[in-house]
Amino acid sequence: MRIRLTPQARSDLELVYQYLFDRSPTGAGKVLAAIHDALNLLAEHPRAAQTTEHQDIRAAVVRHYPYRIFYTVSVDAIDILHIRHTSRRAWLPPS
Repeated sequence: MRIRLTPQARSDLELVYQYLFDRSPTGAGKVLAAIHDALNLLAEHPRAAQTTEHQDIRAAVVRHYPYRIFYTVSVDAIDILHIRHTSRRAWLPPS
């Protein structure tokens, strides 16, 4: 299934990369690779991640790193809404 990143999700990826790159370029690359692996897994198994308390929104965990990917599944695509570090306060999706 096709993956579509919302503007928020694109911004999240850029911010994660920039933050980590300043501390460890190698680490930043590894985290981004793990996020992309998680996105590829979602493309193959879109309903594998747990549901959230918000209707139609699922949250996938990035293996080995403390990030969650929030997304919805439609007939033809997976829309990535937000990518968030798990130590941050809970995310409230836009209404």
